[in-house]
Amino acid sequence: MDAMEIMEYHHSFVIRQEETVRFQQFQAAQRTRRFNLFCMLGLTALARFILAKVVDGTPTQMQVIIACTIGMVVGLALPYFLIQLMVAFNISQKYLSGQAHEYTVDMDINPGGIYLTDGKTEVKVYFDKMFRIRETAADFFIYPDKETAFLLPKHQLDDVKKDSKYLRELFRTYAPANKLQLMKG
Repeated sequence: MDAMEIMEYHHSFVIRQEETVRFQQFQAAQRTRRFNLFCMLGLTALARFILAKVVDGTPTQMQVIIACTIGMVVGLALPYFLIQLMVAFNISQKYLSGQAHEYTVDMDINPGGIYLTDGKTEVKVYFDKMFRIRETAADFFIYPDKETAFLLPKHQLDDVKKDSKYLRELFRTYAPANKLQLMKG
């Protein structure tokens, strides 16, 4: 980057039901990690207890490993998928009932910060004041504070690979490193 070159980016995104569901499922997965771990440990202990009652005598090492593995897999997968299903159903109901609508977000990123508007609300997020920028395989999430996030769906970028790389470079250039959770690439 030349000394005089200023990195900027402008794009408009349409936030639809699929983006809303994906974001809410991501948030739910982040919030329920401890719950999922607790379920895994509980079902592992339950599987081990059931094995001890079902098998006559001392269970073999392989039986214990199988019981614990089943408990861990079910304990992790079941609550995770139930929570994901509940979130998707809840968001779908909001769209069907008219409580939620798709909307367009215009975004400008420059050295001064990130400027977002949805037609009703304008938000300016200064890089040094923001809570976090997080990237997933499908999206960038910009958190101006702990409770609020703006969704930038990658599939709506003009050139997903090139623009994602440019956004990462832009964020790494202007935002404090401790506020970034970006993918490599």
